[in-house]
Amino acid sequence: MKETVMFGKCLNELLTVKGWSSARLSRELNLDSSYIRKWIKGERVPPIKSDYVEQIVNSLCSFNINEAENHKNDFLSALDNMEIDYNINGNINDILLKVLTKCQLYSLKFDASERMLKSSSSEEDIINLLFKIGNSNKKNTPIDYASGTNAKEYTIPSYIKGRQQILYAYTALLKAANKCSLPTNIITTFQSANYFFDGFKDLEECYDNEIEALLNKDFTIYQLLQLDTNVARSIKIVKKIIYHLGVDKKFFPFYFEQYFTMYPACEILIIENIGALICFSTLGAAYIDSCFFYNDSIIVKDLFNYYFMMIEETKPLLRIQTSSDDYFIERTELDKKNGDLLCIRSSPDMITIPYELWEKYLIRTIPNSIEREEHMKRIRITFNYFNEHIKRYKFFNICSIQSIEYLLQNKAYLYGSLYCQPEPEDIARHIENIIYLLRTYENFQLALINENQIELSPSIPWRVKGDYAVTIDMWYADINEDGIATGKFLTITESTIAESFRNYYFDIWNRITPKYRDKNYIISWLEDQLNWYKSENLLK
Repeated sequence: MKETVMFGKCLNELLTVKGWSSARLSRELNLDSSYIRKWIKGERVPPIKSDYVEQIVNSLCSFNINEAENHKNDFLSALDNMEIDYNINGNINDILLKVLTKCQLYSLKFDASERMLKSSSSEEDIINLLFKIGNSNKKNTPIDYASGTNAKEYTIPSYIKGRQQILYAYTALLKAANKCSLPTNIITTFQSANYFFDGFKDLEECYDNEIEALLNKDFTIYQLLQLDTNVARSIKIVKKIIYHLGVDKKFFPFYFEQYFTMYPACEILIIENIGALICFSTLGAAYIDSCFFYNDSIIVKDLFNYYFMMIEETKPLLRIQTSSDDYFIERTELDKKNGDLLCIRSSPDMITIPYELWEKYLIRTIPNSIEREEHMKRIRITFNYFNEHIKRYKFFNICSIQSIEYLLQNKAYLYGSLYCQPEPEDIARHIENIIYLLRTYENFQLALINENQIELSPSIPWRVKGDYAVTIDMWYADINEDGIATGKFLTITESTIAESFRNYYFDIWNRITPKYRDKNYIISWLEDQLNWYKSENLLK
C-alpha cells in the first residue's frame, strides 16, 4: 500500500463515504468527540494496544444487506482515490481493518521519527544559526586586508547540504523574519521541475504557516514563477496561490513568459535586510540539494536588488480590480466568451438567482435608477449568454450544504450580499429555479459539500471560463464609508494556469461524496427542503 497515507486522512475519507461527522463516530464509539477530531487532524493516533481501529471498522460497516454492495464499492473507491493497495478478494470489514491498521502503524512510526528528527543536532544547528539573524544582523564594514583582518568571516557564506536541511532553513529564515518588528519585502521562486517540499508535508505546513504569519504582519511577498505545460506542477502553483491569497494579503506572483523549468533545480528565498538562501542541485536532479546562506547586509541587499530587477522581465500572473464596477465589467466580458463555466463558492452562483428576482433585489438596494440600470444591463448580458451557452457548454456549480440550509432557516444568504436582500417568497423562488435548471439542462450540474468535507470548500470563491480565464472574488467583510461593499477581484488569463484551475476544479468535484453530486439526489433533496420551507412559512 502507499505508505504516505496518515491515519487521520484515511479515517476522514471513510467517514465522508459513510456520510458521518466526527460527532456521529464519537457517539458510536462512546468517546468524547474531541478524540475523534484529534485523530482526523493528525494530532493523535489510537494506541496500538487499543481496539479502537476494530471498533471504527465495525461501526463503518454497520449497514443492512441491501446496502452492503453499494457501500463496499464506495469504500473501495475512496481507497483507490488515496492510492491505497488492498486485497479486493476480502470482505469489506477485513479490507478496512487491514488498511486502517497499516495507516495507524505508519502514523505512529511517523510520529516517532519526527520526534527523533526534531532532536537532531543538524536541525538545531541550522535553526540556531538562522534565529540569530533577526537580532544580530550586523551592518557590514569594509575589510582591511592590509592589517590582516580575518576576511573569511566576511566573504565565505554558510553552506547547507541536503534537501531536508534546506527546507528546515527555509522555515527558520521565515521564523527569524517573524521576530522583526517592522515588515519588509520577500522574494521567493518556484522555477524547478519539481516542488521542493514534495515528500515533506509537515515541513511544508510549517513553511506555509510562517508565510501566512508574515502576510498577516503586512510583509510583501513577490513570487517569481517559471511555468510549463506540466498540469500537475501547475496545480501545485494554483493551490499555493489560492492558499496565500487572502483578502488584504500582499502576495504577488509573477511569471516568465518563456515556458521552461530550471534543470538542474535552482531556487531562492531572500528576505530584505535579513538574509538569503540561494539553493541549487549538484546531482542533475529536479530537486535542490545544496544551499548558500547569506546574512551579510550588503550581500543580501545586492541579491535582493538583482532578483527584484527580474520582475521587469516577468508579467503579473494576476490582474487586480479593487472596484466592484470594474470587476463586474470584466466578468461580464468573460461571460460572453465561449466555453464551460465552472464555479465554486460557499453559496450557489449568482446565475442560479432568476432574472426577475435580480430586478426585485436591485430595486430594493439601489435607489439610483441610472446606477441600477447599469447593473441590470450587465446582468441581462450575463443571462443572455448563459442561456445561449448552456445548450453547448457545461455549467458546474459547487457550494456547501450549509449555505442552502442557512438560507432556508434564516431567510438570508450565508455571506450577506449588499444586493441580495430576500423576502420569504424570494427564497422559495430561488430554490425552485435551481431545481428548474437541474431538470431542464443536461449541462447544468450542482454538487454540495457536506460538513465532513469542509476542507474542500474554498475560503474564497473562484470561477473558470473555458480554459483561458479565472476570476477570484475576495470581498471584504465590512462596508466602506459610502456604504458600498469593497473587495479585491482577481483575474488570471495565463493559459496553463487557467487550465490548471480547470483540472483542480474537477479534482475537487470528483472528491465530493458521490451522492452529493448526483443530479437526481440533489433534485430530491432540494424538493424536500423546499417543501419544508413552504410549510414553515405558509407558502404555496
